[in-house]
Amino acid sequence: MVEVIVLLARRLGIESLAEGVETEEQLAIIRELGFNYVQGFLLERPLPEEELLLKYPEILSRDS
Repeated sequence: MVEVIVLLARRLGIESLAEGVETEEQLAIIRELGFNYVQGFLLERPLPEEELLLKYPEILSRDS
């Protein structure tokens, strides 16, 4: 079902995000499925908003 959702998103021109990635195995599956974005403890711990914006300032430019 997830594979179909990612395919549908791709065909509609919508970017996809996989949340809750905690293991290398999960990341490998997500890459194989073709998600555009990934987030989870494997990649980064949760950050307070101020710290997040300092570390990833490009987030602000996406909202404009």
